[in-house]
Amino acid sequence: MGGIVRGRDFAPAALTAAGGAAAGLAVMYHLLGWTALVTEAGNSCGGPYSPCPRGVPAAILLAFAFSFAGAALLTKARRATVRLLEGHRFTAVVLAGAVLAAWPGWLGYQWLRGPHAEVVWQAAADHPSTVRGVGNWGADGAVVRARTDGLTSYAVGDGAERWNLPAPARESVCGMSRGTAGGTGLVGFGRHDEPCATVAAVDLGTGRTLWTDRAGKDGSYRNHDAAAGLAVAAGVAVVAGSETDTDTGAGTETVTALSIEDGSRVWRWKADEGCSVAGVHASGSRVLVVSGCVDHHGYATGQDDERTANAAALDPRTGKQQWKAVLPVESTLEKVSLLSADPAVLLVDEEDERGTAAVLALDDSGRTTAEIPLSGRTESLSALPEWIVGFPARPVLRAVVHDGLLVTAVTAPGDGEPYGVAAYLLADGRRVWGTEFEEPVKSLAVQGDELALVTGHKYGKRPLLHTLEGRTGIRRGEGVVLRGAKIEEGVEHLPAGKGVHVFVNSDGTGDHRPALALR
Repeated sequence: MGGIVRGRDFAPAALTAAGGAAAGLAVMYHLLGWTALVTEAGNSCGGPYSPCPRGVPAAILLAFAFSFAGAALLTKARRATVRLLEGHRFTAVVLAGAVLAAWPGWLGYQWLRGPHAEVVWQAAADHPSTVRGVGNWGADGAVVRARTDGLTSYAVGDGAERWNLPAPARESVCGMSRGTAGGTGLVGFGRHDEPCATVAAVDLGTGRTLWTDRAGKDGSYRNHDAAAGLAVAAGVAVVAGSETDTDTGAGTETVTALSIEDGSRVWRWKADEGCSVAGVHASGSRVLVVSGCVDHHGYATGQDDERTANAAALDPRTGKQQWKAVLPVESTLEKVSLLSADPAVLLVDEEDERGTAAVLALDDSGRTTAEIPLSGRTESLSALPEWIVGFPARPVLRAVVHDGLLVTAVTAPGDGEPYGVAAYLLADGRRVWGTEFEEPVKSLAVQGDELALVTGHKYGKRPLLHTLEGRTGIRRGEGVVLRGAKIEEGVEHLPAGKGVHVFVNSDGTGDHRPALALR
């Protein structure tokens, strides 16, 4: 014949190649679709709490469609080419069609699946099974995870353990500074049913303990946010604690600044009489201190005790008070979380149900510029994690202060979880943008000039990573599927640059690994 086909034989050969292409695509899409269904969704999916992996239903439907199309085309082609493409020639054309369709088919499958990130490493499961993660820091190419029994550093590149620092005998990690400075973080240790009184400065590059101190002696104001008792910035470690007068036995609430280098005392600030330090935060230019106060009038006066609260800004190098502001509080502070020292942004919630429950922003003179209610008619702020999940020593917040804005997860009336994020202007409290999502917001983090957040149902198998423009909330492209990522409620998300995202779980003893990275 001088070749497989010539002239008038082209149409039957093309039909054969098309049938081979359809058959090849059928095999490919069956393999890819069913494999993804098994590995990513446990062999079943559907419903709001277990959505199917993106593109998998379409891929499986296409696999069946290609199967039927391939069978029909090859049957017709075989009849038309029974004399022209006999035996191996027919098989060769079928295989050629399948090979030619492989690359376009793969591109089509990737388009169906959409953007995604794959797990590049996972840390080994926690041992023993009784330990839990209590807090984390991101630090110069590593993530430092604290458990009740000590700290471990994982390299961002491959997840290898860089160092391990055990907690002192019979003591547990009970507090961590919200931030770090100069490669140093503060850790609080305490014995069972005793105050979180021992403070240690840890070199996050080596895991070496620089010094320890009992600066938190006698305990400090019991705040739900354990990170509010420790701060580090401008070469000093700032610790909320108390001291006892040796003559009178009276206790005084204090804030002590210790040198990061050797732990020597730099300065000490005393709260007003009757005031308890509720939290501290620090930046290079300011130490922010929030105190709750009570004025005991006594039985003889017949008056109820008067309760107030205040915020003070201190110079981190000298402890000199820069300004002091009275907060709009008239009952016991139930919740206090310091979101930022500079600008000064704090979340307060007092016992009086008609009292202040808001995020307050203060300017450089202590004047309140914004009072953003925690709960409103259209939405409620979901900045704080539920107390039953997450990291007790350094709770992960679903709120960030970024570029003059408070950006926080928000919950609409009737919803039990936050299905959106909103931004409020710190200058006056105005809501400037809001973005809604199909699934609840699990985490929120700053990523350069943008915001990175993860959505997914509590028991869902398909977390999505979204990127938002910080000033407008506009989504940057389609959500990225985090394939193979098992992340729990209250997860810590640490964008690590170069497309790498590290996630840290509290309970790392089972399927949810202590730390994992995706790219």
